[in-house]
Amino acid sequence: MIDFVIELNNKKYSVIYKGGKKIIINNSEYTIDEFYGKNENEFLLRTGRKVYNIVSGKSEGSAFTYNIGGNLYRLRLYTALQHIIQSGRESRQIKEKHSEIKAPMPGLIVKLHVQQGSVVKKGQSLLVLEAMKMENEIQSPRDGKIKEVRIKSGTSVEKNEILIVME
Repeated sequence: MIDFVIELNNKKYSVIYKGGKKIIINNSEYTIDEFYGKNENEFLLRTGRKVYNIVSGKSEGSAFTYNIGGNLYRLRLYTALQHIIQSGRESRQIKEKHSEIKAPMPGLIVKLHVQQGSVVKKGQSLLVLEAMKMENEIQSPRDGKIKEVRIKSGTSVEKNEILIVME
C-alpha cells in the first residue's frame, strides 16, 4: 500500500516505507544507509555511494521547496488518500477538456472563422457575435481542435446556447 506520493516536475512518485532503512519509489527499492539532520533545515542522506545534502526551504500547504546538491526543487507531498482525491480531480479535468463555447448573450453570428477539424490556439478568434449593435469577438479559451460547429454565419443565438465544441 502506498504511504504517500511525491509530485515533482509534473511527475508522480509513489513511496512505500518498508520499515528499517528500505523504501520503494515507483517499484524500485532503495536502502537508506544514513539519514540525519545537521540542523532544523539541513539533512544528509546517503544511499549506496551517493550522498545528498538537502536543505529545506519554505513550505506552502502540501508544496515544499528543497535545495538538493545545489539544485532547487519544488515538490508536493500527498498522503495516499489525498492522491486518490487529486487523481479524481484530474480525471474530471480530462473529461472537461471537451470545452463547449457558449453564447455570452443573445445575438447574431456575423462571422465564423473556424470549421470542424480546425486546430486553434488559445486566444484565437473563433467567431464574431453581434449584440446590441456591437461586434463581440469570441476567442478560444485554450489550444485545441474544433470537434463540432453548431452554428453558421447569419444564425441568431440565445444566451448560453452552445456554439462550438472543442476537444
